[in-house]
Parts: sequence; C-alpha cells; structure tokens
Amino acid sequence: EHESTVGDLLGLLASKEGFPSLDCYVKNNGRLSDHDHKLQAGAVYRVEPRLCGGKGGFGSMLRALGAQIEKTTNREACRDLSGRRLRDVNHEKEMAEWLKKQADREAEKEQRRLERIQRKLAEPKHYFTDTDYEQQCHDLSERLEDSVLKGMQASSSGLVQADEGKSRKRPATKNGHGATKKKCFWTGVDGLDDMDSSDADSDEGDAVASSSSSVSASVSGASCSSQSTEVPTSTTRRSEKPEAQGQPSTSSSSSSSAACSPTPEMSREEEAEEKKEGTEQVVVEEEAGTERVAEEEKAGAERVAEEEKAGAERVAEEEKAGGERVAEKKAGAERVADQEKTGTERSVKDGRTQENSSDGPESEKAVLPETEDMGESSSCPPERTDPQPAQPAQSEGELDLLSVDGVEDLEALGLERLKAELMRRGMKCGGTLQERAARLFSQPVSTVSPGMSFPAPRPEPPRLPQHLLRTLECQQGAVRAVRFNADGNYLLTCGSDKSLKLWSASRGALLKTYTGHGYEVLDADGSYDNSQLCSCSSDKTVILWDVATGQVTRKLRGHAGRVNCVRFNEEATVMLSGSIDGTVRCWDTRSRRMEPIQVLDEARDGISSLEVVEHELLTGSVDGRLRRYDLRMGQLHVDFVSSPITCVCFSQDGQCTLSSSLDASVRLLDKSTGEMLGEYTGHQNKDYKLDCCLSNKDTHVLCCSEDGHVYCWDLVEGSITLKLPVGKAVVQSLSFHPTEPRLLTAMEGRVQVWGTEPEDTEVENSQG
Repeated sequence: EHESTVGDLLGLLASKEGFPSLDCYVKNNGRLSDHDHKLQAGAVYRVEPRLCGGKGGFGSMLRALGAQIEKTTNREACRDLSGRRLRDVNHEKEMAEWLKKQADREAEKEQRRLERIQRKLAEPKHYFTDTDYEQQCHDLSERLEDSVLKGMQASSSGLVQADEGKSRKRPATKNGHGATKKKCFWTGVDGLDDMDSSDADSDEGDAVASSSSSVSASVSGASCSSQSTEVPTSTTRRSEKPEAQGQPSTSSSSSSSAACSPTPEMSREEEAEEKKEGTEQVVVEEEAGTERVAEEEKAGAERVAEEEKAGAERVAEEEKAGGERVAEKKAGAERVADQEKTGTERSVKDGRTQENSSDGPESEKAVLPETEDMGESSSCPPERTDPQPAQPAQSEGELDLLSVDGVEDLEALGLERLKAELMRRGMKCGGTLQERAARLFSQPVSTVSPGMSFPAPRPEPPRLPQHLLRTLECQQGAVRAVRFNADGNYLLTCGSDKSLKLWSASRGALLKTYTGHGYEVLDADGSYDNSQLCSCSSDKTVILWDVATGQVTRKLRGHAGRVNCVRFNEEATVMLSGSIDGTVRCWDTRSRRMEPIQVLDEARDGISSLEVVEHELLTGSVDGRLRRYDLRMGQLHVDFVSSPITCVCFSQDGQCTLSSSLDASVRLLDKSTGEMLGEYTGHQNKDYKLDCCLSNKDTHVLCCSEDGHVYCWDLVEGSITLKLPVGKAVVQSLSFHPTEPRLLTAMEGRVQVWGTEPEDTEVENSQG
C-alpha cells in the first residue's frame, strides 16, 4: 500500500490551484518538511510561497555574507538593541570616561606646575656683571650728552648771528640811499604780545608751527622798533630757515621799509647796544635750559640704573629665600623623623617610670620636665617663637592625650599647635580654635606605643549566604523560577498556577499578583526603573506588564512552542525571548507592532536560557552550543559543549561566560577566546533545567542540584566551599542579589531567603 508523502500533497494542491510546486514549501510545526516525508495523521501542514529576492533573517544574512562581514569598517552606523546608533553610544561612553578622569588631569596639571617651579628654583640664575661693559655704557651716555649740548649751543649761536646779519644789512639798499635806521611806528602794538605768545605755543603741530614762523618773520622785519623781540623756539627756527633762504634780502628789506615809518629819535649806536644785550640774554637763557635738560637726563639715567640694580637684588634675595625654604623643609622632615624616634624612646621610658612609681601625679611630674626638654627639637617652624601658656602635656613634642582633662586644656595650646597635632594624626586641621580642640579631643586614644608596628590586617574573605532569613510560602503551585529585580529590593516568583507574584525582599510581604497567562509561568524579568515586568509561559506567549496597575500592556505571540526564558535589554526598550522552537525573538516594547523586530534562528534545538548585557546576547541551547551575538559588530561566536545547556550567564566584569549542562558540570569560559577557565563538578543535574550564577563579586560559582542542595565553588581554586542544605526535593531555581551577599532559592512551592547572618543580627545592624 502506497503511503502519501509531502510531495504528493504539494503536487495535488499545485494542480488544483494552478501554481508551480517549486514556488512553495511545506512547514510542519514550524519546521520545513522534505518532499519525501510521509504524511502524519492529525498533523497540520502549512504551504507557504517562496519570497523572490528575500534576504531572510539575521542568520541568513550572516551565512550569506560569510567572510565579508569582517571587511566592513563602518561599525559606528550600526544600532544596538535599543535602536541607538553605536557612534552615539560610544560618544557618551567617551564623555563619561573623560569626565571621570577630570580630577586626574587636574592633579597631573598641578604636579607638572610644581615640578616646573622646582626646576626653576633648582637652576642657578645667570647675572651679567661685566664692569668694562658698564663703564663703556656710562662713558657713551656722557659723550652723547656732551654732543647734544654742544650741538644745541652751536645751533643757537648760529641763529643769533644770522639774525644780526639780517638786521645789519636791512638798512642798506641797492639804490644807495644810506639813511640811518629809525624807529618804526607800529599801529596796534597791543596785539604783538598775543602773537608772540601764540608763537611760543606753536610746538604742538606742523600747521601751527608754520603760522607762527610767518608771524616771527614779520616781527624780525620790524626789528627797528625800540622794543626787544624774543628769540623763537627750535621748531620755529627750523621753519624760518627755508623762508630766509627762499627769499632775497632785497625783498625782505623792501617789505620792512614799506611797513615802517622812520623817526629821528633813536640813534644807530643805541640800537646796536640793545641788540647786543638781547642776544646775550638769549644765549644765557639757552645755556641754562640746556644745562637743565642735561641734568634731568642724567638724573633719569641714574634712577633707571638704581631701579635695575634694586630689581636684581630683589630677585637674588627671593631665590635665596626659596633655597632656604627648601632647606627648611628638608630639615623639618629630619626633625620629624628624629621626633618620632625620640617619642618612641620617651614612651618606653614613660612606661618604665609609671611601673616603678607608686603615685600617679608624682610620676607625671617626673616625666614632665623631660618632655619639655625634648619639645625643643619639635618640627615647628623656627620663625614662630610666640610664647605658649602652661600646657597639660609636652610643649612641642607629640601630645599625650591621656594627660588631657578636657577641651579647655587643648584650647590653651593655640591654633598652630593644634594644627600640627591634627596633621600628625592625619585629621582635618582647619576650623576655629574650639573646633580644632574638640576634634582632637574626640580622637580615640591608642595605648600602643608609636614605635610599635604591626602588620596590616589581611582582607576578610567574602562571606557567603548560609543562614536562612525567611521562608516565603508562595501558594502558587510549584515555583518555576525566582528572580531579583535590577536593584535587589524586590523579587519575582513564577508559579505553575499561571500567576506571577511580586514580593518585598526585605520584609517578605506580597505586593502584587499578576494573572493573564494561559499556562504555567516559566520565567520573568523586571525593567531597570521597576515600572515594567515581562514574563513568558508554556502557552507560547510573552506578556509585558505594568507594575503599578497590574494590567497587561502587551501580549505577544509568535513562538511555535513554550517560551523558556525572557529578558529586558539595558534600557527596557527591547524584550528578548527564547523558545523550545529554537528561535530568539526580539520585541519592541515601545511600538504597537505585534511582530518581532528580529528573529535569531541559528539554534538547531530549543533555547533553554539567555542573557543580555549591553550590546551582547548570550544564549544556551539544548543542542549543546553556547552562542554569543555581538550585535554591534554583527558577529556570532559559537562554543560547543558536549551536553545540553540548561543555564547561561555573564560574569560581573563581562569577560567570562558561565554555563551549566546536563552532564552535571558547570563551565567557566573566556568570552573572547572560548578557552575553558574552570570546570566545577560535584552536584547532580541529569534530568531538570537548573539555574547557575556567580556571586555579586565574581568570587564564587553557585548552582542548583537535584539532591536538595545549592553547591558553591571557589572561582579560582574550583573547590567546594559551601554545600547549602535547602531541602529534600530538587532546587530548581536560584538568584543572587546584585550588590549584597544574599541568595534566593526555589523548591517546590516555597522560596527561601539566605543571608550571611541570622535574621535577628541583621535587624539589629539595620536599626543601629
């Protein structure tokens, strides 16, 4: 008897509907069926058309690209699970790192500045002290002053002679009319003084100088008057020379004769005498002005030399003082070392004195003079010699707080002494006198001698949760999974009665119950802001919950079988669910779309566990393979384990992966190379899907067991450090607190909370 196959069914439908059989394929229970497969009774077969030119899913792209995916250089344009560009994410991380290192950069800058100052102080400063050069500069300045004075005298004498020559030739004319020079009569003589004053103020500009030169020229032409005229300034003289050279003497004499009217009252001899007296007076005034200018220039040069010399002396004194301060610091450090050594000897001597003496006050009196003598070698600065009042203990050495009766005794020591004592003890040394005294008095007194040294205490080993704090009766059937939320303040329990419950981790009180699944709940997770929950179930659905209201926000369907695990990404914008159908589906929590945004179907068997950290997705499958998707780089890394994997997780530092399998082994693998760093055995795991995890500080590995215990191994040594007895049944799920040494375990219908100390002790510590 011939049995029908899938190919017969496809050919029958193709002939009936009129489409080519090669353009379609047949799926049974979500899997492709070959044409030679026999038809099964009661099975549902789905005929789907092939998509022409379709690129397929994520795995299809990886297989199609092959080695080309490594040649891509534009990684910054990729997106992470939240939809953000990787360049934006990288920029935010770089900015955070830059801000984190701001303090280090400031410290390095300050260190460089101090080193630069030290180098400048250490280098000797060069001074130029050549006496021959200084003498040459001095002689050169004197010769320059002499040359300027001689030049000014020569120019002034030449000007006077030129004026006299002009005035002597003025009466003579070409026509031979040798009339005696007569006094000129000026109309408006009152305005002449004003013109002379304006002429004297004409040094400010060229235009004013030219106007004043014309006025002075007219005055010189009218020199036949009995009034004596003033000699113009040097600027006016320079402006007069071209006029005198450019005009002939005849024109000047004619203009002067035309402007004057002769009078017979003054003789020629009187005029000559008046001119001579005026010339001598001008020469004397110019010589006096030249001498004053020379004296002022000489005094200015002397002042400049004195200021330069004083500045050089100040710089030398500052450098000398800086060297002395460095030497004082070194001497202070030596004195502090001597003081510590002396304080040790003094403490031993004080102990011997107290043992030998019978009266306490007498022993103190006997010790006091010695401590006062030793105070002279204190590390206080030498320039501070202010007398201090009577002190209850040593005056300058290390203060003995045992001999201090109260804060008032410490206030009597003064601000500087209290500051030194506080700095010696490594305490804050600022504040008022009362604040410093109170701070020092509140310091606990040690009975150990300063000279005695003890080795630093070894750090305490990490403590493990081995004390049962409380037991929660969940009353929701068998608890399939228990999970801490993101901050560890709440816990979630997934029950076989189709419910999800939210509890308070500190009080163990039930806060909310969420119902909406059609079958038992297998896994759950909470968002980073505790506003949303996600859960998965055997009813093939994934539900997004609102924490406050308990309402179903989204109910997503798409998996072909039960959903074993579900997780949020870091921003809670994407949910990822793994199913027994061998796929991982990514759901957008912000969109109203019911279809997944990505389907990862590389697994050959069901997905048992998954974990999401930043841009990386880790999945464990029943086919014995550990798959890590680098969504930023677009890469898939596969590590093969010889047994079906039940649980996977990342380490806290993100450098390793942990996986448990049905061969009763827990393996720690290097994320980048796939090298097995450790293998932990001793528990029982052959039939059930059990959880494993790392402690909050990555020091221990924990895993459930079928013998009713939770096994704890040392991460480095691999030895069993703790075997926690939970009960007699199978411990199916566990969860470690993200920051504290606390553990949740789920067995049958109850959840147990474990801590490092008993319940009463933890309550007292929290109240204290």
